[in-house]
Amino acid sequence: MHKLLLKALLNTSKCEVKFLHGVDLEKFLDRGQIVDGVRYPTGYISEQGEAWGIYHQGALIGGYVVAVKGPFRTTTGLRAHGIKHYYRDEEMIELGGVWVEKEFRQKKYTTCLWLHMVSRIKDHNRPFVIYGYNLQRSGLQKLYAAGKPDVLFRGQSLGNSSVKTHSTASIEVVNVRKALSAMILKSIGRAFTIFLVKSRESRSLPAKDGAVETIEVNRGILSE
Repeated sequence: MHKLLLKALLNTSKCEVKFLHGVDLEKFLDRGQIVDGVRYPTGYISEQGEAWGIYHQGALIGGYVVAVKGPFRTTTGLRAHGIKHYYRDEEMIELGGVWVEKEFRQKKYTTCLWLHMVSRIKDHNRPFVIYGYNLQRSGLQKLYAAGKPDVLFRGQSLGNSSVKTHSTASIEVVNVRKALSAMILKSIGRAFTIFLVKSRESRSLPAKDGAVETIEVNRGILSE
């Protein structure tokens, strides 16, 4: 997906996204630890990357972290456990800390977050993205699977990875050019499906037998 198209979609969505620092960064990290199970060190972000937050009526409801300078937490964990791979830190960007508050996951905010995230990743012009996440987050797993990742590790969480200890983790790499468009289209597609379903619900369409049709809305792509 072209960067200009990404920025146009993001502007159309009218979401409030902020670069996080100081008190706002600490709030993001504290909340992320509760929602996602991970608290990134403040120094890791300020020295090696950046964090972005998405807001609703002035309140922080989610965000993400990208690290652009190695060594990354994921690759450090892999090396410490003797797990070899063929990617160099210099050709990757690390994605992590992705979360949206549960009550906002079925609205436009999830799609806004991914539009902004993909736009920032493309701005850094690296061919690959590496990320680690908790496999219990089934929504993220489905979304990441759309990018056809190269799975470097899957099993008990590595102590220095981007996922919490004592969880089942996956560390994966995707090709920016091939994968991110598929992932963002899946995000947009899910949001559009939810919009259509809710539109049908609001009209209370009758079923064929005269009863009121009940439609179950799927959980958002960032569901736990």
